[in-house]
Amino acid sequence: MSDRFDSWASNIGTTAAAIALTITVIEQIVQRENRRTFQPRVDRAMQVLVVALKRFVQGCISDYFVRHPDSDISELPDDPLEVLAVWQNDFKSAPHPNIPRWLVRCAGEFVHKVQTITEANRDVLPADIVVAADNVSQSFGGMGPSFEEHLEQMSGSPGGQDWLGLVVVQSARGLGAALRLHDAI
Repeated sequence: MSDRFDSWASNIGTTAAAIALTITVIEQIVQRENRRTFQPRVDRAMQVLVVALKRFVQGCISDYFVRHPDSDISELPDDPLEVLAVWQNDFKSAPHPNIPRWLVRCAGEFVHKVQTITEANRDVLPADIVVAADNVSQSFGGMGPSFEEHLEQMSGSPGGQDWLGLVVVQSARGLGAALRLHDAI
């Protein structure tokens, strides 16, 4: 009995190795095909997230110049994440303490776009982008579609100014950093 098993053992090992190799090759083909199929969707979602972030940054730039009318645009950095950092650092010392309603709406549009794109593409976006986008959404306390109304209420409250100026901008910076890691910005 032992001799019969010995003669089959080498065939079993060879067959098992061939099956493992076949599975590995097929798995790589499937992964490559999935990347090829979903990449246009990923690229489009990333592009929309970048545009949403840049529009929000433009809103912050406009607000900066309302607060500092004598400033020169060349004083601001070219990098959108650095612009958000400048706006955030300057927020407390700005001469006009109230954030205008148009900037509140701009923040609301930014978050709405991030939520919409992330939910529609959660299955194909890189995990770090999804986490950063979820952090943007969480900055609104899970308010979902009514977040803009929530922002409008918060913008008039004593803590609302700080919340919008610090939490929303910080989460936007986090999303921008994640997008930068994927060479989207």
